[in-house]
Amino acid sequence: MLTHECCHVPVTALALYDRFVIAGQGPYIRVYTLEDSHLVASAQILESQAVHGVIVDSEGRGLAWGGNLVRTFDLKHDTETRGTSPPSTDDANTIVIVCGQLVESRDWVLDAAFAIKRTDSSKGPDVALVTAHNTLILVHLQGDRQSLQPTTVTVESRSILYSAHLKWLSPNKVLVAAGTAFGEIIVWSCSTESLATIVHHVFTGHEGSIFGVQISYRLHGPSSRRILASCSDDREIRIWDISELPEPLGAGHVHEAANVSQARETGFGANVITVFPEDPSDRSCIAKALGHASRIWGVRFLPRSGNTELISIGEDATCQTWRLCQNTSASGQELRHVGSVSLHSGKNLWSVAVSTNALITGGADGAVAILTMNHQLAHRNLAAPMSSNGSMATPDCDSLDDNRNTDGDSNTADTTRSESMPKTQRWTVGAVLRAADARSKSTSDKLRAYVFVTWDTLLLATDTGQILLGFMATGQPSKWKHMAQKDRLRGYSVATALPQHGLAFFAGIAGTVYCYYGTVLSKFAQAKGKIAGLFASDVAEEKHALSRPRVSLLVAEIATAFADVYVFCPQPDGTLSSSTTWRLDLPASTTVTSACHVQTVEKQIVFLGTRSGTILAYSLTDVGAVLCHAMYHIHAQESVTALQWILAAGSRDRHASGYLFSVGRDGSCAVHRLAKSDPGRGATSLGSFANDDASNQPVHGSSPSRSLQAADEGSIAVLMQRVHQTSFVQSLEGLYVDDDTGHLMLYGFRSKHFSLYDAVSEREVMAIDCGGAHRNWAFHPYYSRSCCAGLSIAADPTQSTLSMDAPRNTTETAEAHGEGRMPPESSGPSSHPHQTCSFVWTKASELYVRTSQVQSHKETLIQSGSHGREIKAAAVSSAVDGRTLIATGAEDTDIKIFELEHGSVRGHRTYQASNTPHNNHMSFRCIRTIRKHNTGIQHLQWSEDGRYLFSSGGFEEFFVWRVTIGVPILDVGVLCLAMCPTDSDVPDLRVMHFTAVALTKSLDEVEDAFLISMIYSDSTIKSSSWVFVGSQQEFHF
Repeated sequence: MLTHECCHVPVTALALYDRFVIAGQGPYIRVYTLEDSHLVASAQILESQAVHGVIVDSEGRGLAWGGNLVRTFDLKHDTETRGTSPPSTDDANTIVIVCGQLVESRDWVLDAAFAIKRTDSSKGPDVALVTAHNTLILVHLQGDRQSLQPTTVTVESRSILYSAHLKWLSPNKVLVAAGTAFGEIIVWSCSTESLATIVHHVFTGHEGSIFGVQISYRLHGPSSRRILASCSDDREIRIWDISELPEPLGAGHVHEAANVSQARETGFGANVITVFPEDPSDRSCIAKALGHASRIWGVRFLPRSGNTELISIGEDATCQTWRLCQNTSASGQELRHVGSVSLHSGKNLWSVAVSTNALITGGADGAVAILTMNHQLAHRNLAAPMSSNGSMATPDCDSLDDNRNTDGDSNTADTTRSESMPKTQRWTVGAVLRAADARSKSTSDKLRAYVFVTWDTLLLATDTGQILLGFMATGQPSKWKHMAQKDRLRGYSVATALPQHGLAFFAGIAGTVYCYYGTVLSKFAQAKGKIAGLFASDVAEEKHALSRPRVSLLVAEIATAFADVYVFCPQPDGTLSSSTTWRLDLPASTTVTSACHVQTVEKQIVFLGTRSGTILAYSLTDVGAVLCHAMYHIHAQESVTALQWILAAGSRDRHASGYLFSVGRDGSCAVHRLAKSDPGRGATSLGSFANDDASNQPVHGSSPSRSLQAADEGSIAVLMQRVHQTSFVQSLEGLYVDDDTGHLMLYGFRSKHFSLYDAVSEREVMAIDCGGAHRNWAFHPYYSRSCCAGLSIAADPTQSTLSMDAPRNTTETAEAHGEGRMPPESSGPSSHPHQTCSFVWTKASELYVRTSQVQSHKETLIQSGSHGREIKAAAVSSAVDGRTLIATGAEDTDIKIFELEHGSVRGHRTYQASNTPHNNHMSFRCIRTIRKHNTGIQHLQWSEDGRYLFSSGGFEEFFVWRVTIGVPILDVGVLCLAMCPTDSDVPDLRVMHFTAVALTKSLDEVEDAFLISMIYSDSTIKSSSWVFVGSQQEFHF
């Protein structure tokens, strides 16, 4: 027997009640807590029909409708239903859904509204509903199960409605705004006592069907009034004045009002006779604006005091904010665009709910998103999903007003419209030098390198060698202090920092490396020539009893074949311990762009990222450094910009020492697994393990085994395997692990924006318009111990813990570099406002300073979404490590991997219409999104062991993916191993279906082999074998 377990479908209805959100998904309504987004109740409210609308009054009485079905329900706290409902819990947020009578209407219901409470003993309808043929249904609710007693009132306008809105003006009068299929808006009212109807306005002007109408609350100001908002297929939003509700001459009865409507022709603007010639439509329309990239589905007024604002939702999956402002036009008003956000993927926002402090949106992707009103909708630093082409879906971000005053003496620029929005400060070089009381205040000086030494302190070097310290207090103008004059930094400087230690390094053309620590800037080391780059990191190592971490600094010179590594320990008294130094011999034409220092139980390794996209691994021993491993073109041929080591503590993979995360300017993030040495195999040369897939080809066509060899038989074996790689933005510049959520955070540039991205929830959480990547900049997230440090993270994401690795003692001694004293209060990282990031950049020789708040995944999503377009394919894997994965592919070109969760939400109970609870609750959790296809997905299939996923689409696209479970932080890693070559001249040829069967392995070195048969859209069938041997793969037709 098949039983329904769970569903993840578009959110088509939303409502707010007390501290709960009620969402309609399919035939179900689900209740979430606003505070922590927990699902606390759900019920199947309709039969074989999706919920199109839901309303709840202040007492918890609810009404849901979909199509021509209507059902009442009650939301009750557990304490109100003891003895008649399932056992209660101690959770104050537990809600019970008590379903009422199901009624079938003769027409589709478009809107409903509860009546205003009566203050006397008179009786009247409790609810009003309006249907698709402009019929009003007045409903009396009777009994505990809320049986419906309807009364039907009809306006004989013979209109076909696409939208409608009801507003009770009094307990005895209801106002109806009806949007027709032919671009007209009919405003009429009904008396619940006499059942008489009156048509007050017929508005025309839209050039498309009316998809949404909304009657405002009574606006208070110089003149009290009421307005109406409408949106249409023509992408236009119009505001109409309905303060006056005139009656046609001789009207007052149903038939006379209907006669006026019947005298009009249908069609967009076809000889429309205005009902009231003295009040034509063009005068009643007080404002209009064009918005959205496609059709607009709905509008809602925001219940705020002061400004008249509304939001619109549309087919482009954006939520846009508008403000009604005064101007010099004939109507004296204009509709001004304030902001735009996108928290959904794909297409279509279908539902919205607003309150005085929150805005909730529901989309076709099944997500329920929340925006708090204290984060102004004009503040666009909000979470956004990725689009199917890998770019962010946020349509706009905070941008600077380039038309503001550009006076050279100006030192700040506030570009916000609200106190709650982030502020951007703008400093000219002269203003910075004057504020710091620098020795030289020449306006011809230039800003060179700068880094954060704490979250709110910036260390800056100028072209004349002046070192300045800037204090970036949140909400306050920056303050500057002159630190030192270093002539060896004139004309050129590079810098790096570890803000968690208050540590920074500068170097210049003369090769001198300066260290800032303990408020003192001193000489650290002396190189022979110009410094190409400095790369500082904590030494990632296993936990030890000691409390002080070790720090590694790599110094790379220009036009040399080596780089130097210094390892030392910052002391509490503001000094640095004796350092140990290694010299790394670099391959020819290697430019270092990033570095990471790792200490495992077996070995000490330094990983280097290069400008060519290659990652090099050096083993550090007592006798020197040995290049033992190379992974070529991991990030195509773009720079590897950052490396991060993750210790796999608690991982089920006992053969892994840890994982190396890398990001590059190709916009991708890759994860590499480091295997422990096998004592039975002894030392291993580079050639055996150099490349993990076909994209890692050695440079100049030489094989790794011939170009690089282990130094001797005693060399330490290193085995690296790539387990995950996916692209995010145009250029990634860094990464860190957030202490609060345990999520991997990536930052970089997309177009003109600096972007911060949550790689676990796969959402952009901050974006700043800075002009693009080609400029000096510095970024510091809200304080994270894990930034640039090794982490100990469990492979199971539900048990992940972050802990700072304690330092490892070193007995090596060398000449101490640099001296200085740190005051006790400066011995550690400064306190930091929660979730506030600092970003500084240079634009047109001016310094811009921005502090922005970051909204986490939990703060913006009540329920996560899935695809935003039609799902075309699905496949279920066999159990791997006790877990079954579900892959889906859609028209949005994405492949998503889901997992079914059992009873994972607190205090939740599911009810059918009979109020009988289910024993278990299951829900879908999206754990990975794969973006590589350029067209909609046609077919998906898992291998029998669940390790490989095959996918096909248009343009003859056929991909092979390796899926790895247990990757730290990300949980599931996905790597594209192969793409089937194409040989057809037909550009739109699609692989409609395929079957992949595992072949018997005939050779020991063959890891996997499959026979694949594909059916194409031109009715041809092709068969090929795909063989994966170590790092090599090949298709044979």
